[in-house]
Amino acid sequence: MLVVGMTSEAAKTSIIERIKETTVETDVPVTLDADLYEDLRIWGGDFYELIAWIAETFGTDFSSMDASKYVPGEGPGELGFVRLLSGKSPYRKCTVAQLLAAAEHGR
Repeated sequence: MLVVGMTSEAAKTSIIERIKETTVETDVPVTLDADLYEDLRIWGGDFYELIAWIAETFGTDFSSMDASKYVPGEGPGELGFVRLLSGKSPYRKCTVAQLLAAAEHGR
């Protein structure tokens, strides 16, 4: 659910700017199809802070979201081992477009 008086385009710009501030991958463009973890390397605390900011700014309810299905946590994990064995990420995609849709629809 967008902030009163904020257009969809303004929300998109605001979220993309916040993502650019958060990602360490400065040479990767923040496109609608970019995956937060796989492409932009946003995970752990940075991911949770981004979600919290969207929730606070746009009134989005992420209470039913299990973030551990989308990004690894902060601590040491098995990610490298799982990826080494399978050749792919064990996490679901969470794209910029999905975050924009959540902000627009309130969940």
